[in-house]
Amino acid sequence: MAGLLLANVEPDVLGEDPWIAFIHLLQRQEPLMVVLEVAEELVRAGHPVPDDDWMLAAGQQSPAWHQFCLLFLSLRKQNTSALEAFIRQAPLGGELFERIRQRLLSTEG
Repeated sequence: MAGLLLANVEPDVLGEDPWIAFIHLLQRQEPLMVVLEVAEELVRAGHPVPDDDWMLAAGQQSPAWHQFCLLFLSLRKQNTSALEAFIRQAPLGGELFERIRQRLLSTEG
């Protein structure tokens, strides 16, 4: 439900970029699949995945945000090789998270 709301409310009505609103709603222990589903909904609604500078700044806020940003990167269509160090330095996650990290790294190599 949160994904549908964030994806379909105009940023000026929301008062901020939907990605910023989304990341502020996340808690440290959000289920990975829920985070991915909401992020995918944002992309489907035409909200581009944030740029590299946004990812780097958001990822510095906390280890959890760093992991969330890596998940967001996995939804990008364009090259993410400029963020290889960022991807490698993300805190360890569960099996699915680590598969996503490895896929990001292998597609850039």
